Amino acid sequence: AVALSGPNRSQQLLVVEEEGGRVVRDHTATAKFSTSAGAIVKVNARGLVAAGGDGEATVTATVGERTATAKVT
Repeated sequence: AVALSGPNRSQQLLVVEEEGGRVVRDHTATAKFSTSAGAIVKVNARGLVAAGGDGEATVTATVGERTATAKVT
């Protein structure tokens, strides 16, 4: 979960692959990012999320057939 506390706040998301609790690969550069509510949270192609308004949204990262989500408020 990511909490953005005000306008002009941002947070970089990372998409990593883990094995046995260790990071073995960083997929951030190849992931496709989307948001469930663009008026609340904006996300760019590199995974940088920024506040767009009050509320909560889900950001989804997709790499091949695999997806991961993060709640952003």
